[in-house]
Amino acid sequence: AIRAGPVFAQLREAPALDVPRWDALGRRVVAELGLPTPLSDAAVARVFGLYVPVFEWIRDERRLLKKKKKKTLVVGLHCPQGGGKTTMCDVLVKLFEAEGARCVVASIDDFYLPHGELASLAARHADNPLLQGRGNPGTHDAQLMRATLEALASPAPLVRVPRYDKAAHDGAGDRRPHAEWLPVEGCPVDVV
Repeated sequence: AIRAGPVFAQLREAPALDVPRWDALGRRVVAELGLPTPLSDAAVARVFGLYVPVFEWIRDERRLLKKKKKKTLVVGLHCPQGGGKTTMCDVLVKLFEAEGARCVVASIDDFYLPHGELASLAARHADNPLLQGRGNPGTHDAQLMRATLEALASPAPLVRVPRYDKAAHDGAGDRRPHAEWLPVEGCPVDVV
């Protein structure tokens, strides 16, 4: 099952598979996800065909980046709504923590424009249905996103990562107050 996953072939060290390491990582993933054991075939495929190889791929990319004397690796993860991005990120954070690396999650959803700016954007473009709510290009604060990612990759005693409340304003959403943003101390971090 380990060599059959779609991500495995992307690993730079694929021929030198460390089975005991992958087994230990798989056990951490199983514990983090609270999967019942023995694992079903589908769970084995999910753990060893997705979670472990994605972690190993990111770890490998981070190792290459460190050789170039760069500290922070920024990884973008995308898939359809409900596809498991949050779960994957939660697992990755725990796996990196177990190896002594700092991993911070910054979701694009947390960089939506504040409610007032979204309402203003919608009013200015009343004929454009794509700008009548959050989610589409143009509804994110790209400058804040860039500044946050740069800050997480730079020496800084404290960086705050925005958080967005999608339930605010009857589901229209709004950025949470600055005091409620995720505090990240001692940047740069290893992986974003």
